[in-house]
Amino acid sequence: WTVWTNCSMTCGGVGVQVRTRTCNSPAPAHGGQPCTETLFDTKYCHTPECP
Repeated sequence: WTVWTNCSMTCGGVGVQVRTRTCNSPAPAHGGQPCTETLFDTKYCHTPECP
């Protein structure tokens, strides 16, 4: 997985953070199938009140 992105909002509410992954460790070989599992993940992030 990658690191979480910054929150989509800087203040005043709830934003979203995202992380992704690639299916390359190991990569599919010899007729293997690519990953069928989730390649991204999201979570909510709460921000402070805006000034």
